[in-house]
Amino acid sequence: MMNFEAVDATDNAWRFCLSTRLTGAYPKPVLLRSSWHRFVEQKGCFRIYRVVFFMERDEADDGQEVHFTV
Repeated sequence: MMNFEAVDATDNAWRFCLSTRLTGAYPKPVLLRSSWHRFVEQKGCFRIYRVVFFMERDEADDGQEVHFTV
């Protein structure tokens, strides 16, 4: 399980929890409902919407620090 924070276009920080679902033919990444549901409700998302996460490594810090944008 991995916890991470992502910033949206309005500079609001959102905390998410990424886990791996082990059922089925192969493992699948999944955002836990407890962290995802609040974001969906606040943004008024619908099933037809697509949410994209971007990851950027801080080169000044030898790529050790990672920033996420949603």
